[in-house]
Amino acid sequence: MQQADNKDTHGKLNQGNGALKLHSAKEAARDAKEMLSEKAEAVMDASKEVVAWVRKNPVQASLISLGIGFLTRSLFRRSPAARTERKAA
Repeated sequence: MQQADNKDTHGKLNQGNGALKLHSAKEAARDAKEMLSEKAEAVMDASKEVVAWVRKNPVQASLISLGIGFLTRSLFRRSPAARTERKAA
């Protein structure tokens, strides 16, 4: 009994007659290049949307960036216990 070729979700493996066959290196490179260009296009679209929103709402964008800066600073700041130990030494 002969089975039809099935592709997995990534399209990298085919199963026919019970044996696994790998795509050629050229096909894998082409698939990777296509996926990379799709993702790059999605990032560029998102970037354009963010820039448009910031230009439309500059005050809110400034407040959000200040809040993110404050949170980042508080995450990477030394703990109070570490500061007291340093001063005592």
